[in-house]
Amino acid sequence: MTDPDIFGLPRSQVQSVLAAACRQTITDYTVRFGKKQSSEGICGEYLLPTFRARTQSAGTVEVPMFIRRQLRKSVGNRQAHHYEFLASRGVPVPSIYGSLIDGEEREIIFLELLDEVHGSDAQLLAQPDYVQKYLCLAASLSAAKSTIDYIGQLGHDLTKRDFVMNWADWLPWSVHILGRIEHRALSGDLGDNLKDYCTRNSAKLAHLRRIAVALMAAVRALPLGLVHGDLRPGNTGWRRQDRQLVLFDFEDIMIDARFYDVAQVLGGPRPLRPGTKSNTDLAELNFLSRG
Repeated sequence: MTDPDIFGLPRSQVQSVLAAACRQTITDYTVRFGKKQSSEGICGEYLLPTFRARTQSAGTVEVPMFIRRQLRKSVGNRQAHHYEFLASRGVPVPSIYGSLIDGEEREIIFLELLDEVHGSDAQLLAQPDYVQKYLCLAASLSAAKSTIDYIGQLGHDLTKRDFVMNWADWLPWSVHILGRIEHRALSGDLGDNLKDYCTRNSAKLAHLRRIAVALMAAVRALPLGLVHGDLRPGNTGWRRQDRQLVLFDFEDIMIDARFYDVAQVLGGPRPLRPGTKSNTDLAELNFLSRG
């Protein structure tokens, strides 16, 4: 009988990962695949197998997993070391059972299977109970103490990326681009409507430029920490054993302004908590959760 395909990996390699997950010797296993619960990402493809493993001492055990393979060669942009390091710092992440590199240098990671959070990002961020857990999760990441070795690995990752999100880079570039647009508008290159608008609001536009310069200085002075870079409810899930909310997908993780992740939630014009006028209480929750 042909073994079920796990991204073309030899059965011996899969069995070694399964032994690490069970923490004991595996003599044999079978596998069935679950239905994929959501669409694949732009950078990875995945499987949802449940292994039925025969062990030397505990009989037969079932181990559900989430197995993800990069779509492309992943030198300098691998994720296994992030799961291992963050778990060692107490950040709620899925347990990682192992990682392998296939013949095309694509990373394959074997992770604990989570229960999905149900609902769109907007729906979940409208639920106060979820938002509190979400902010505590972001805080635990931003407060994680890095080591020299881990920072070195992050630096290695960043040099291999085509694009890196960074507030310190975004803000001056945005100010420059907006200035160029205003210049073109005033010259009439972008039509009479924009020219008239910029002419009528020249004092307001100058005030916005001054605010932008002050904002650049404030952002550069913010304390640094680990940031996810793509923190959203779709990158969280529930741990099956204790219903703890955990975070995954660390392709964009970096060191940046500590509030980078939560600013996307708390920085909007509308408060998240029904019946309140601002998000001050949620910001305080995030701050206190870092310990």
